[in-house]
Amino acid sequence: MIMVDLFLNMRYPVNIRTAADIKNNLLIKALNIFGGGAQYFRKDPYNDNSHFLVFSTKTEVIALGRITFNPNGAFITQTNFKGNFRNEEDTIDLCRCMINPNYRGRNIFNILILSGLAYSFKLGKKYVNGAVVQESLVKKCRESLHFDTNYERALIVDPHGNIVSVCPMRCDLQQEINGVKEDLIKYTSMSTPSGFSINSKQLYDLVF
Repeated sequence: MIMVDLFLNMRYPVNIRTAADIKNNLLIKALNIFGGGAQYFRKDPYNDNSHFLVFSTKTEVIALGRITFNPNGAFITQTNFKGNFRNEEDTIDLCRCMINPNYRGRNIFNILILSGLAYSFKLGKKYVNGAVVQESLVKKCRESLHFDTNYERALIVDPHGNIVSVCPMRCDLQQEINGVKEDLIKYTSMSTPSGFSINSKQLYDLVF
């Protein structure tokens, strides 16, 4: 059973350089910080602008998503205020969404993103910024995950000082929230391989 945890104001747990590092670097070491499967809150005295949504079993972390608040959230500051990212207080940034390679292809990415959107609406926000590098994900986010992707690509500086071209995206929760909730329920109710399931009640209690 995959548990769903929400960590408020947690500092980013470990240093990630590439997506290939996720399994051995973040998603395993995170258990030492998050406790795997336990539901509780922690506050980071150095960073009060981040929430982490974590999917985990008792032995491994399955997925992780980070939420930061505007004004001056993750995306707008990484583009030095030049990107097409909304910077108002009614907007949240959904970023650093990572999936354990062993669990890809099982709708976890969709569930993670939709959960982040639903949780943002629960917090009273109207918009969610997003950004992806790969064109394949741009199409997926536009067609399946309720994002408007009709923005010029932007250059961001990642935490390691690398300059990366991304496609900015935005979800208008005022228009999309009903579809977001319907799709989240749809994906969490889909049949999955033996031994793989998400605690949907726990997830809904957190994000609805």
